[in-house]
Amino acid sequence: MQNLLCSFVSMIMISGLVGCVELKDPHKDPEPPPRPSSSSTVLSEDLGELVVDQPLKIMNGRLVSEEDLFQLNHANKAAINWTPGKVELAFKKLSFTNKGVLLIYGNQVILKTQELESDHGRIITFPEGDKAAADVAGLDGGLLNLSAEKASGAITFEMRGQAGGDGTPGRPGRPDDQGRLLCETAFGENGKVGRNGGKSGLLSVKISDFQNLAYDVIVQPGAGGQGGAGGVNVLKATNHPEIEFLYYWGAKERCNPTDGLTQGPGQNGALQMATIFLGSQILTYPRPL
Repeated sequence: MQNLLCSFVSMIMISGLVGCVELKDPHKDPEPPPRPSSSSTVLSEDLGELVVDQPLKIMNGRLVSEEDLFQLNHANKAAINWTPGKVELAFKKLSFTNKGVLLIYGNQVILKTQELESDHGRIITFPEGDKAAADVAGLDGGLLNLSAEKASGAITFEMRGQAGGDGTPGRPGRPDDQGRLLCETAFGENGKVGRNGGKSGLLSVKISDFQNLAYDVIVQPGAGGQGGAGGVNVLKATNHPEIEFLYYWGAKERCNPTDGLTQGPGQNGALQMATIFLGSQILTYPRPL
């Protein structure tokens, strides 16, 4: 339990904190976050009052701000790898300012709070336009399960899948290592297919006292990545419009090099259900057409 919550640096305000929290030496370099498997669980209970007044990301079971992430990357001399997992956090009061954003990033997040107060804060899976690296499928939005005894103010839930990465272009035709124009390397290579976008993510919100609450729900799957363009053949790539003969290895046989094929885009991710329980009312999103 000692390392449950070690990354609340300058990003948030916590008052009335109870439970087991490690006190960090401010002069020591920050430790890298753990790298849990996708089935790992980080449990944090009774965290008192939390005010989210800037974007906070859930990464490797921790809440981190942009400043914290920069410090961690600097300390490790490289970008921190992260793996979506399961995170459970409980609060007496969870508050959002109008600049407060909680980013889930594909995690399975369970939030429990006695009171939720929001001044147009947001809880989102992925920022709009977030895209996987080339040739990598987009991540699913994950899961957000929020329960509150009382909620007031205005809040938006954005369940969005990560867009799939674009396919890389095919390699153009080229001379061989000795500069000869041979058929073996004259053809353009095919591009790679765009990767699929991620599912929008599952949302479940349960609130008992909601009389002073206004909310909005956005459900959007990740778009498929664009397909990679085919590489051009060596005649185009080397700006030689006319070459009489190109030879196969060891044989004087003419060939006509062609461009590689441009591939198609990846598929869009699937829409998943968002359910809001307000007392005895049950509302689902996306709405039927």
